[in-house]
Amino acid sequence: MQIKKMLPALGIVAVVALVSTFALDTGLGVAAPKNTKKGIKKKPVAKPSGAPTAAIVAQKMRNLWTRPASPGLDGATTVVIHSVQIGAPREWSILDGGGGRKGTKVWPAKVHWTYRTHYRTRTEVRERRWNVSCFKDGFNEWIVQSNGERKTVKKSEEPTTMK
Repeated sequence: MQIKKMLPALGIVAVVALVSTFALDTGLGVAAPKNTKKGIKKKPVAKPSGAPTAAIVAQKMRNLWTRPASPGLDGATTVVIHSVQIGAPREWSILDGGGGRKGTKVWPAKVHWTYRTHYRTRTEVRERRWNVSCFKDGFNEWIVQSNGERKTVKKSEEPTTMK
């Protein structure tokens, strides 16, 4: 009955949190919220060899380059990944940067992708072929970064898709 003594000193929000926690811990009348899997995306898992999958590289590229426009402005960017080829691993070197360390395996990858910048009057399209390096950092998270070989295959414009 310590809760009754604490009630006057606590705000309403704290009381609800205490009661909910107490009920969940003891199983008294309140069920734990169901964990539905709607809208939850599974993280792509690396291959058994430790190499990144094409899905991991594509996801990282999209996360790096896809951006909404600033409020009140145009210029949102979207990315379409056409293909990813993963090469044979090599040792990480200081020139790779990105938080790797000695003994880290680095997988080169070739990525063919299209980058679109959406403006009110037009959409700029850049088709690109990049060589990237993929490795895990000290937090065991995948790093995908350009290693310098970047080619823009084609630049063009499309009619706008903004309204």
